[in-house]
Amino acid sequence: MKTSAFLSLAAIALTLTFCEKCPCPPGDSPGPGEDEPVPVRLDTTVLVTGVEFPEDYDWRRDTARGDVSCKIVLFKNGKRILEVPSGPSTHTCADPDMHRIVGGRLYTEFSSQDKTFLTRDGASLFSFSGRELICGMIVEGSDVWTLGQDRDGRGFTLRKNGKDIIRSESGIIPGRMGNPLLPTGALYEDKGRKCFAWKTVETVGVAKKTDWHLYCDGEVTDLPYDSTISEVFDVRMAGGAVCKAYRLRSSPISFMVAVGDEKHIIIKPAGFSPLNMRLVPEEDGLLAVGEGDDSSGTHGSCIWDLEGVRKKENGEMVTFSISEKGTASVSCDREGYVETVRGITRNWSLEKYIKMMTPSCLCTAGESAFVALTPGSGNPFIFREGEKTEVVINGYLTSISVSINEI
Repeated sequence: MKTSAFLSLAAIALTLTFCEKCPCPPGDSPGPGEDEPVPVRLDTTVLVTGVEFPEDYDWRRDTARGDVSCKIVLFKNGKRILEVPSGPSTHTCADPDMHRIVGGRLYTEFSSQDKTFLTRDGASLFSFSGRELICGMIVEGSDVWTLGQDRDGRGFTLRKNGKDIIRSESGIIPGRMGNPLLPTGALYEDKGRKCFAWKTVETVGVAKKTDWHLYCDGEVTDLPYDSTISEVFDVRMAGGAVCKAYRLRSSPISFMVAVGDEKHIIIKPAGFSPLNMRLVPEEDGLLAVGEGDDSSGTHGSCIWDLEGVRKKENGEMVTFSISEKGTASVSCDREGYVETVRGITRNWSLEKYIKMMTPSCLCTAGESAFVALTPGSGNPFIFREGEKTEVVINGYLTSISVSINEI
């Protein structure tokens, strides 16, 4: 499969591990004879994926236009623990959207002329007939659930370990893997049930009619067509309720979010018109995240809660990540160069010609935002709240995953 200079992939995962002591909780100090609280020790593991090419190959110029052997490499705790060959003669693909880290393991997908192949840590997992793009993935013990969109744009299949669970010949899946806010993509769990939504488009005369459908553990709910709605942005199950983001024909300056039978009018920022939107559940409610243009032509993205705008950032491409400590974002220009990194505690403007290759290059954990970045010259690096950790690689970084555990 051909890849451009910035769209080939051999993965690198870097792991930074350290322990932190948390202070005693507020209150009086322990008295004589009382046990002092045991400090909490935290272990932080950072995995980063990227592209690695032969040392004598200039991947930035990419004169072979992707037809070059490379490898997907996994580093943990600073040690290289996995190398997966990728190139024209393999069943793995180095494109950024063709591999991912799930549960600390490396999964890849590849489509031949008539089959789709999945691997885990370089070993064949399963394959099936048809060319699909994986839009959602859930790993549950030894079971791997995948939701794949046919590569011609119509039709999808939900599979468990490669075996069909439900198939549509015309359904269109909204959403893809790679959004930090939706780590399992278009397939997700709600109250222990595996769920996803899709839409079907029917031409009636000169008009197009779009119907939405919702799958939850074998049950399919067809959402009735409503002529008062001009556009449905997204549908999902959240907290056991059917939720929908949409715009009414009679109210073009705002959009609605329905949570079950409750309807909420969300007023946009003045002059801001969403072009797309995804619903994102959070612990205490529901968010809507979308991009669009304002009246001056400035492109940007917003996060809304049910009360209105929570956060707005300008940029041709804006990626958000949310932790319990706050919201981080990276804004890029039309060519993908980073303009601003907004961490949990403060903002940074970096030097020119640095790219965040995919949205998966941003994540948050604890009180930190982590960004995997690739400059126009020199080695890629991990940016963590102002600190840089260089990654020595003849290639670029494509994703980052962070876990923090008590030890």
